[in-house]
Amino acid sequence: MKLAAKRGYRLVGCNQYGYNAFFIENPLGEREIPGIPVRECFKHPKVIWVMNERFATVKHLPWMEGQRPAEARGHVAADEQAKNESDDSCQGG
Repeated sequence: MKLAAKRGYRLVGCNQYGYNAFFIENPLGEREIPGIPVRECFKHPKVIWVMNERFATVKHLPWMEGQRPAEARGHVAADEQAKNESDDSCQGG
């Protein structure tokens, strides 16, 4: 939510299980579609059960950082460059 607010968006809804969140750029439709607090996305009984019961089974595990999108794009760009260099060498240039 902090990132969305920082980028000028507000949370306006989510699906019943809380994993598909919907954001609208401010100030578009603020009167017609007001923002909601995050807790509104976690009211379904199944979601509450998961947060209370299932989280306990993994909360002791260490946090692991994932790959940032920019880093992932860098690898794709390097792979593309290597492929293009390989294609150039195969053309007898």
